[in-house]
Amino acid sequence: GIVFMGRSLTKTLQELQLAAPAADAARLTELLHQSVESARNIARGLQPLVVDAGGLVSALHELTARNNSSSVTCCLHCAHSVPVTDNAMALHLYRIAQEAVVNALKHAGARNVQVRFNQRGSMLTLEIEDDGCGIPEVVHAGKGMGLPLMQYRADVIGADIVIKRQPQGGTKVSCS
Repeated sequence: GIVFMGRSLTKTLQELQLAAPAADAARLTELLHQSVESARNIARGLQPLVVDAGGLVSALHELTARNNSSSVTCCLHCAHSVPVTDNAMALHLYRIAQEAVVNALKHAGARNVQVRFNQRGSMLTLEIEDDGCGIPEVVHAGKGMGLPLMQYRADVIGADIVIKRQPQGGTKVSCS
């Protein structure tokens, strides 16, 4: 409601030809909107997440649907049910996907995020690819916990993870 009030105030100030106060009101309204979104995301994160082997694909589907909006396309591509028999593996794979999607949207400004989960032979592969600005060529230590946690999670389940900048832009995370 307060965001709508802010938008109304901005419009009124613009109609009164008060450009500077209108710009300030618009900026405050945008910051408030961002705060509401952050609070929603924090609240979602507080809900206990139960991802088991049988529900991984459903959890990935929910992750992509939750991050789909009018300005962002976030899709899951999983041709068939991929058999994951280990609950811990399912949870770690989900958390890797979650971190990669959040990074793409929050840090890279991606507008398209594609999550692919498939099996070829005995190899499971989870890929998250975005069209954002791309991961920096050099990632400075201590800049965040996300990338080290993704590596740790992959190590725990005996997977290989590759995080690389794409030549055409964006980032690709591959966990096999």
